[in-house]
Amino acid sequence: MVLVAIKKVSLDARANDYLMPAKIRAGVGNPDDVTVRALASHSSGLPRIFQFFPEGGARKQPSMDDVIRDYGVLVCPPNEQYYYSNVGMGTVAHIVSRISGRDFGEFLKDKVLKPLGLSHSFFDTDLSRRDEMAQRYDDQGNAFPFYVTSTPGTGELYASAHDVARFAMFHLKVHLADQQPILGDEQIDELHGPVIRISADRSYGIGWMIGRAFDGSTVLYHNGDQAGVVTVMMLLPSRDISCVVLTNQEADQDLVERTRNATIRTLVPQWNWKSSAPLPPQLLPETYRGKWRGKLHDGDRTVALTLLIADKESTLQIHGQNKQSITDLGLVEEMMVGKARGDLGLPATRAAKAERSFLARTSAAPTNDVLCNIAQISRD
Repeated sequence: MVLVAIKKVSLDARANDYLMPAKIRAGVGNPDDVTVRALASHSSGLPRIFQFFPEGGARKQPSMDDVIRDYGVLVCPPNEQYYYSNVGMGTVAHIVSRISGRDFGEFLKDKVLKPLGLSHSFFDTDLSRRDEMAQRYDDQGNAFPFYVTSTPGTGELYASAHDVARFAMFHLKVHLADQQPILGDEQIDELHGPVIRISADRSYGIGWMIGRAFDGSTVLYHNGDQAGVVTVMMLLPSRDISCVVLTNQEADQDLVERTRNATIRTLVPQWNWKSSAPLPPQLLPETYRGKWRGKLHDGDRTVALTLLIADKESTLQIHGQNKQSITDLGLVEEMMVGKARGDLGLPATRAAKAERSFLARTSAAPTNDVLCNIAQISRD
């Protein structure tokens, strides 16, 4: 938003106008409809992935051009629905780096952290501050090795609870004497305005979830969750209240949310916020029964898939492998979803296996799921 304020970037410009050499391309929809605003509001139609790269592991962090080249394919039409995509938000950080001509972490430090007086915050590319990082643990208390991810702009900023609270005050338009204004109030309002509807009572702005409290007042919030980290930040603008909960261990999201609610309740006794539970899959209509064939894309490679939807058991078969049962098959907000096991034989899944093995040796924490959903499938 800092680059928007100085008119170096337009929220409503095509994202591809700022990208080179790798660009967003179509699986479905039109890449020209993907704006910077769509990327920043998770309404671009891009997929989500999660890959991390432990220090000392065989695989190294890819460039964002590589990530866009491999995963920058639309899986649903832009601007039609909310679909969380760290590929999309990582692309926003990549645009910032390209247009500013600077490393994203350096830009963040000079244009956001320093002006706002967030002296206990830094991007993980600042190796001089590695000793200040909180150790991350799994749910058994085993330490994770230091790691980076394939989309660094989405989760590699380190900050103290005090600094996050100061950042929240900036969003509440509390103008602290030791903070330089990096955005005007009207630009902050634009960040907080709804862009895409999530559900009947929730929407998403630019980097913020938007909901309503028990009295109808606006609630702004965002959760964070990756290996060894669970966090939440919530703002109640009409009351000038913010609440931040940070953990450095795999934890139940409910624990973090209960802590948040109990804290807010000390100031607002009537507080009864409940996060929206994920929608359960709805039963597929009869018209979906039958055999479907498709391809899953990974960069320039494809893998053939066969999906059989039947009354008693539905199966997914990856080319050359045995059929696997699909569980939780159904429709969620007009998207067909389900769970099945299999080895796609692609670099991402091979990397996941290698990283699980590495983590098992170093921290006894075998966790690294790669979510990959760049697929095109049609009725046989």
